[in-house]
Amino acid sequence: MDVLKIMSKVSGQNYVKCKELIDNNDVICSGKARDIIDLLKELKANDIQFEISPMFNYEI
Repeated sequence: MDVLKIMSKVSGQNYVKCKELIDNNDVICSGKARDIIDLLKELKANDIQFEISPMFNYEI
């Protein structure tokens, strides 16, 4: 449930949509680098794996 809450916050989707995205290993969010950095820090703090595409050239 904690992962679902965090992914909902990161993606801006409701819990039902996030559950579907997580089940498909496909959670998508976009934004300005300064906003994404905060989201990535939260994912790292909660040991949630993530992949960034295209390459993200900023320190997390």
